[in-house]
Amino acid sequence: MIIELQKVYKDGQYAVISVVTPENINHLPNSVKYLHQELGRRDIHLALNYFANWSNDTQAYTSFLPCS
Repeated sequence: MIIELQKVYKDGQYAVISVVTPENINHLPNSVKYLHQELGRRDIHLALNYFANWSNDTQAYTSFLPCS
């Protein structure tokens, strides 16, 4: 999908929004690295899925949030 966007928006005028869930949070560092380093994206927005079932294993990732 992003490769197709890059073909359409050759000047890079688009942002990337990634929804972070318990299922994908372990991939977050590599995903952001790929988007930034490989695809040259600088406008990356992360949205945490507050309604997901965050287990004890994944709650440590959310400790920085004001609501935790």
